[in-house]
Amino acid sequence: MQGWFNIHKSISVIDFIWKEKAKNHMIISIHAEKAFDKIQHPFLIKTLQSVGIEGTFLNVLKNNL
Repeated sequence: MQGWFNIHKSISVIDFIWKEKAKNHMIISIHAEKAFDKIQHPFLIKTLQSVGIEGTFLNVLKNNL
């Protein structure tokens, strides 16, 4: 049931963004349990910064790596 809930939630977010007039949005989905132990953390931070991720979100991510 949890998987269906996540799919429904994702579809709702995509639908909301699709209907927005300004189309300069980005969706990033990270499965933390799997992603963080397989990717080099400095690479992840640098990649997120290169696409404009900064501020509070990036700091929270850095502090939890």
